[in-house]
Amino acid sequence: MNERIQQLAEQAGLTTVADVYLMKKYMPNEVKFAELIVQEMCEVMKAESEGFDLCSNFGAVQGIDVCMRKVKTHFGVEE
Repeated sequence: MNERIQQLAEQAGLTTVADVYLMKKYMPNEVKFAELIVQEMCEVMKAESEGFDLCSNFGAVQGIDVCMRKVKTHFGVEE
C-alpha cells in the first residue's frame, strides 16, 4: 500500500499496525477503491484540459498534465 494512502487510512481510524495489516490483507478492494478515486480525479482534470484551445492555452494544458502526474505520484498510483 502506498505510504500516503496508508496515512489516510490511519486518519480514518485504522490506527494500529494490526489494523493496517488487516486492511492490506483482508480488504484489498478498499486500497483499490482509493487508487480508483485518484485515477478518476486525474480523468476529470484531463477532460477539463481537452476543452482548451491548445494553441492559446498551452501553459494551462501543460499545468494540468503536471498536476495529474504529481497526484498519481503522490498517491503511488500507476498510469
